Amino acid sequence: MSFLASALLHDLGHFPFAHSLKEVITVSHEKLGSLMIQSSDSLGKAISESGARLSWVCQIIDSSLKPDNSEIELYRSMLSGALDPDKLDYLCRDAFFCGVPYGVQDVSYIIDNIDISGNRLCISSASMPSIEHLLFSKYLMYRNVYWNRKVRSATAMIRTAITDAFDTGTLVQEDLFGLDDGSFFELCRQRKIRKLRLVENARIGRLYDDLETSSPSDVLAMEEYRRKYPGYDIIIDVPEHISFESDLLVSDIGKPFSECDQVFDQAKIRDLARTLRMARIFGRKEIDG
Repeated sequence: MSFLASALLHDLGHFPFAHSLKEVITVSHEKLGSLMIQSSDSLGKAISESGARLSWVCQIIDSSLKPDNSEIELYRSMLSGALDPDKLDYLCRDAFFCGVPYGVQDVSYIIDNIDISGNRLCISSASMPSIEHLLFSKYLMYRNVYWNRKVRSATAMIRTAITDAFDTGTLVQEDLFGLDDGSFFELCRQRKIRKLRLVENARIGRLYDDLETSSPSDVLAMEEYRRKYPGYDIIIDVPEHISFESDLLVSDIGKPFSECDQVFDQAKIRDLARTLRMARIFGRKEIDG
C-alpha cells in the first residue's frame, strides 16, 4: 500500500513549468511533495487509513530521505526508472492527446514481463525489444513534442521572465509552489513582473521566432547574438540534460540493459542524447512588444 500511495502522490509537489525551472529552483518537486504530505493532517490520516506507512510513502517519493530498509530502494526504482508507471502512463497519454503515434506502449505486456531479482527490477532477454520501444518512443516524443521548437520557444520565454523576476526580487521560488497554470499566470499579472509580456505572449501563443540552432557547446555570449540580430529581443534556450540509459537488469544475461542491448548500448545512447539536445536562439523584433 505504501508504494501504491507513493505512485498516486509522487507528483503532488509539481508546480507550473517545474521541469523547465530546475536550474533556478533549489528544491525538487519530490522534496516538495514529501513536505506537503508530512504537513497535511488530512492527507496523513488518509494514507494511514489506507494501510500505508506515511514515512515510507515520503521515503519512496523523496530519494534525499534516508530509507528505513532495502525495500524502499526497490520501490524507488519502480517509481522512477526505465519502466516506472509514470513513464508508461505519460508517454501513451501525451501521444494520444497530441495526436501522434510515437509514444504508444504495450503497457500490459511490459507489466506482465517485469520481474524482481534480488532487490532490482529485471526483464528477460526476450522482453528487451519492449524496452527498446519505450526508449525510442521517449526519444521521438522529445524530438517531436516535448522539445518541438514552438514548445521550446514558449518554455524559454517563461523561464526568462521568471528568472528575471527572481533576480529582481519580484518573485521568490516559494511563490510558485502549489500553483496550477491559471494561478501561475494570475500571479505574474498581479506582481507586474518586468518581463510580463513574455509570459502573456507565451500564454496566447505569440512566440519568439527560431533564429538559429547550434550545439550547446557552440553557444555565443548574449551580446554576440544582439550584434548579429540588431533590433531583436534575444533569448537563448539550452535544454536540460536527458538520459536514455537503463540500468534495468536482464536476468538471463546477468547484465544491465544498456550493457547488452545492441540498439541502445551506452555509446549509442550518448550519441542519441547529444543529437537531440540542441540549443536554440529565439528572437522577436523589439517594436512588436
